[in-house]
Amino acid sequence: MWLLQVKHPIIVVLNKLNKHISYKARGVWFLTILLLSSFVVKAQEPSDEWLMRINNRVVTLDEYRYLQENYAKNDNRFSEDFLNQFTDFLLLSSEAKTLQLDTLPAYRQAMKAYQDGCDKSAVWSSTSLQQAKEMSGPQMNLSLLLVKLPQHHSSYQQKQVVALMDSLHARLQHGASFQEIVEKHSFYKEPLLVDKTQLSKEVLAVLDSLNEGDYSSPFFEPQGICMVKLHRRNIREQKISQQKLDSLLAIRVEEIKSELGFACDEVAKKELFSKKNTDKVLFRIGDTSYVMSHFNRFAAQSPMTIQRQWEAFVRWAVMDNYFNRLHQSPGYRFNLQQKSDSLLVSIYQQTLATPMPTDDELNRYFQEHQKQYVWKEKRFKGIVLQSADKKLLKSVRKWLKKLPYEEWQDALKMVINKDEVRVLSTQQLFVRGDNPFVDELVYKCDEADANPLFPYVDVLGKRLKKPDGFNLVKDNVLSDYLKEKHRVLMAKLRASARIEFNEEVLKTVNSLNPIN
Repeated sequence: MWLLQVKHPIIVVLNKLNKHISYKARGVWFLTILLLSSFVVKAQEPSDEWLMRINNRVVTLDEYRYLQENYAKNDNRFSEDFLNQFTDFLLLSSEAKTLQLDTLPAYRQAMKAYQDGCDKSAVWSSTSLQQAKEMSGPQMNLSLLLVKLPQHHSSYQQKQVVALMDSLHARLQHGASFQEIVEKHSFYKEPLLVDKTQLSKEVLAVLDSLNEGDYSSPFFEPQGICMVKLHRRNIREQKISQQKLDSLLAIRVEEIKSELGFACDEVAKKELFSKKNTDKVLFRIGDTSYVMSHFNRFAAQSPMTIQRQWEAFVRWAVMDNYFNRLHQSPGYRFNLQQKSDSLLVSIYQQTLATPMPTDDELNRYFQEHQKQYVWKEKRFKGIVLQSADKKLLKSVRKWLKKLPYEEWQDALKMVINKDEVRVLSTQQLFVRGDNPFVDELVYKCDEADANPLFPYVDVLGKRLKKPDGFNLVKDNVLSDYLKEKHRVLMAKLRASARIEFNEEVLKTVNSLNPIN
């Protein structure tokens, strides 16, 4: 593309590297690539074979196989029944587009940032990346407590992670070690030494409000839910020379020139330098020829010596050609489409798909489906009481019997144990083996050893064959409720959608499961 006024953002950055900008500004750009997941564009021949059509979305066999491989790497839930799950995924993405969620600023900003990141990641070789690491500016030492969420997580999965993080945060507030919790629960097990450009904007925003030694409350970030603890800020700041930057850039440009098959006509180049004109082809990149008119158009915007104009022109042409080819490659397009669909589904699920039910809604669902929550063996819903005073224990049991089950623990804490612990209590839903006193007194098993400080023991409660309320199986009820809502939603979307499969191509797909 020879519309010079339309410059790719990477080209703009590359050109700025040769100008007198601050060392810090130049170094930061290089480190941006460290934010990105590995992105590799594999050489492959595009296929016109379409596999499926979901409304206006057409998926080729090549795209399907690419996505199947990528999802399988990142989420083992997609290793089986991928076709059905992927169909549902596309239906949700299609619905999000119908609702115009792709017009939201958050979506557009996220996609632009992701595409720019993919471009930067693709430019730099592993060698260049290692050198870029050495050019880091101010760095921070921190611990990141990250619990990841699958790309296509359900509302129930999100609620589970939220509950876990709230629990871990409560433990920290009661003196638990941040590092011990990180080692047990976090994706990142060790403290990190990072540059700002290696962190998401969500993490950076939280870090800005932290003092050294502080940790944050749980918050959402692109990979899941996390907490962060700042150990040290601005550990070091390393400046690099313009010469080193120029050298690094030149090395990478030469690598790309070789990859693209750059061929320069030295005779034409000499004529350009001596006569400032030539009728010969200056150089070729693949099948594209670059001639004097191209150079003149570029030079008109770059008032400098002809030697520097030539160097900048070659660099620009190489990078422009590189990005044009990159953006046309199947892997690049599939990757961006995957990201777009994931963002849309995530936004849809978080805002519109299935809101969290109220307790009344869960209770109604429980009442309608009680049979599926029947236990294989009876359980004891009750409390174990221990005391040093036999008469007190008897009176407490009699008193609690008049109160609702849900109030027993609060009543003991506020009345009986207000000034000192007079009665020990354990209240829960017991199965055989959970508690030796329940085993002895309820299930008539072996005699339990009494606590010498609280030798008298009694129990209060009842044996149940099935739950007497949804709270006893709330997690299961919530999970089933959300699954049912999701099933109804997908049935609705499938009924209203235009879904078509290429039966002949479908036969070539591995691990095929029938589409409902």
